[in-house]
Amino acid sequence: MAVAASANLFASLHFYSWKYIPVTFPSGPVPGYVYVVEQARRARAFVIVATIHSLRNAISVALLFTL
Repeated sequence: MAVAASANLFASLHFYSWKYIPVTFPSGPVPGYVYVVEQARRARAFVIVATIHSLRNAISVALLFTL
């Protein structure tokens, strides 16, 4: 339930384009799930999720400039 709420919040924070919200929603549960799993395993969950988000943004920017 918390991961779904987190995905909704993640998508709603990308409100600068209504077309972008449905695109970002599917990528929201992945970091949420990773955070839950990593928090149970060790205390560095935030760093791992921030790294995943940074990599996703880097891939998006690279694709934007190459296509």
